[in-house]
Amino acid sequence: MEKVELPVHNHPLIPFTRFHHGLCTGCWSDSNGYIYGGYICNELGCNSVFHKECAESAAEINHHSHPNHPLKLFLAYKPFDCSLCGDSPRVGYSCSICDFKLDLSCARQPPPPQPAALEDFMVHEHPLILSNRREVELTLLKSTCKVCDASFFNSRQIYHCHQCDFLFHMECVELFPEAYHTCHPKHPLKFLTCGTPGYAEQKCLLCGKEFEETTSPL
Repeated sequence: MEKVELPVHNHPLIPFTRFHHGLCTGCWSDSNGYIYGGYICNELGCNSVFHKECAESAAEINHHSHPNHPLKLFLAYKPFDCSLCGDSPRVGYSCSICDFKLDLSCARQPPPPQPAALEDFMVHEHPLILSNRREVELTLLKSTCKVCDASFFNSRQIYHCHQCDFLFHMECVELFPEAYHTCHPKHPLKFLTCGTPGYAEQKCLLCGKEFEETTSPL
């Protein structure tokens, strides 16, 4: 069968149409240990195998996770860290302007169901932009979430207010306006952004931490 030259690999590849046992060199995934239809390298000592869709990946894409610049397909000499999932493949997409890289699996992911920009959301008065961690300035990442006051150490995507330079965890932005908790089962608890009422306890009844005095929305 005729060999073909594809940018995902250094050697010519041979297409196959049956099941092949192995792990895809492109996306590092398999279907119970088998790949159906794809490309294989029969160079001595190589034997790399690719899904058909991985081997035939587009040379350039536009991706929702990095909307400002196009991403180009590249083959790395050593494993790189995907900017979204943290996996370390050798084939993926990169931005020639930013230090942003995607593996093939993340590059095929559809846009998230939530909108990239949220307006009139209850945690903040300005629109919030969903940003990747590497798109946020390092000095801002050292700050804490304006809702829960926790760090962004393990956060890959963050909501950012460009007017205030405030950051928010995704899960904090998606809080419900009301919630029930086992510590107070009789009534629902409402989410407040303007501090606690004067008649209420000024500290958490579970952990004892005092609330900061806030007179205006976040």
